Amino acid sequence: MPAKLKKRKPAVNNRVPLFGAILLVVLLAGGFGLYRQLQPKTTEAPEAARILEVQAHMPFQ
Repeated sequence: MPAKLKKRKPAVNNRVPLFGAILLVVLLAGGFGLYRQLQPKTTEAPEAARILEVQAHMPFQ
């Protein structure tokens, strides 16, 4: 009489795709947050950007 074969578990746990989807959403949200914090690029010359930077830190007269 052959021995009863045990039912094998699936190779991939059912929670692995859920974990991957959550991780993907978290990484996308973090990347989007970092992207929103980047300074907008100026279309002015670098000298003008430096002058504006200095003027921004000067007290109002």
